[in-house]
Amino acid sequence: MYLKVDLKLGVIIGLVGLVGLLVGGLLGRSSNPTPVASIASYGSDADGKLAKEFKEKVLLKTIRDNAKDLQVCYFDLLADKPKIMEGLLEYILKVEEDGKISEAKLIKNEFEDDEIGLCVTKKLLSYHLAPPPYGINRYIAHTLAFKSEETAKKEAEERAKNNQPPKVMPVNP
Repeated sequence: MYLKVDLKLGVIIGLVGLVGLLVGGLLGRSSNPTPVASIASYGSDADGKLAKEFKEKVLLKTIRDNAKDLQVCYFDLLADKPKIMEGLLEYILKVEEDGKISEAKLIKNEFEDDEIGLCVTKKLLSYHLAPPPYGINRYIAHTLAFKSEETAKKEAEERAKNNQPPKVMPVNP
């Protein structure tokens, strides 16, 4: 009788210790203040595939659906500084378990003006995505390309020649 109780107690203590190690390791990863460096190496190949599918099917769809909303920031910039025609904004987005974008860290801004970055960041933070699959790295890198209508049309024609879907859809103000 005493042996069974001690064996059960030992198993319980061992499991609690194992859970503690696992949780400690996960908390150590999530408290990393610079998720940018760990994006490519975080998780298994299966996690990477889930993250890629989530980005393509959910994040990119949301951004395409809100293209006119995001381009308001671009058109406001062009109205103030018409010689700035094109540029990229690169972000690291943190997507919560419920699909809310809780952080949008601008890591590269090719525009001279910070206002477009602030405007786009505010809009991205207002978007709500479908919840990501459980267990994927919810820090997602994404680049937004703002191009003139002429460049967008030229790229669309080139992609059509190569039987590729359009990458950038021009949106008129």
